[in-house]
Amino acid sequence: MHSTGLRLSFRDALQRPDEYVGHNWSGFSVECVRLRSPRSFEYTWQGDANYLALHDIVLADGEIAIETEVSANCTDLRDRLTFVPHQTRVSGWSELAGHDHGYTAVYFAADLAETEFERPLLGAASRPLLYFEHAQLTQTLRRVARLVGAPEDHDPLAAESFGLLAVLQLYPLLGASIEHAKGQLSAGQQIRVQDFIRSHLDGSITLSDLAAICEQSRFHFARSFSRTYGLPPHQYVLRHRIGLAATLVATSNMPVSEIATRVGFSSPARLSTAFCRMIGRSPQEFRRATR
Repeated sequence: MHSTGLRLSFRDALQRPDEYVGHNWSGFSVECVRLRSPRSFEYTWQGDANYLALHDIVLADGEIAIETEVSANCTDLRDRLTFVPHQTRVSGWSELAGHDHGYTAVYFAADLAETEFERPLLGAASRPLLYFEHAQLTQTLRRVARLVGAPEDHDPLAAESFGLLAVLQLYPLLGASIEHAKGQLSAGQQIRVQDFIRSHLDGSITLSDLAAICEQSRFHFARSFSRTYGLPPHQYVLRHRIGLAATLVATSNMPVSEIATRVGFSSPARLSTAFCRMIGRSPQEFRRATR
């Protein structure tokens, strides 16, 4: 498990989650954990990063302590969220009720939000929030879990974008006053971004890469990009990938597996899934229809 992650100590012979996947980006990381069978475990965490988690757990019993405050009142944690500031100790134990539980956690640098907003966050209270509810933040973290946890949906650019969004959505709940920057990308920035995307369609394109080209934070870049093109960066890049794939499918005899690599997909299956969603038919069907 990632070294900055929640440390789980299981009370059974397996001694590890049934499923675990984690990814890292500049300033934050995400981990998705699934427990497919009834399990009992203890956990601890204290570190330099802030901790934000979306729970999908029902407890038969359990207890959590944040610093010296102990809580054991809530057992149905589905769609509940927890935020723990950096250097705050959290510990506890859980006995799961039934099957199929998990959580999605984001660990992020204490100064990440100020870096992305490019100014101090006045009024933000760095206090723990235990088992709270927030529909918009929950929806964002569910999207992160799908992108990170499901190979067929994994899109590094989208995962980075939604992971960062989850962090930034938290801060108004902590009392921060957020002023969203306005404006679009300049003509020069648009040319640099488009050139970069076209020349890197066969590989990984990160939000950090695109923002650096425009000398902006990821937050300001993503907003400026969406106002300029009417799409968030990850959707814009995906359309270019599928557009090039459709051209290659229709005008060449290149195998779909080779086309998938050429347009930056990790497998033909991932290309086919995205192609069907956007074009309405599989690459093979599209090739037959255009010949």
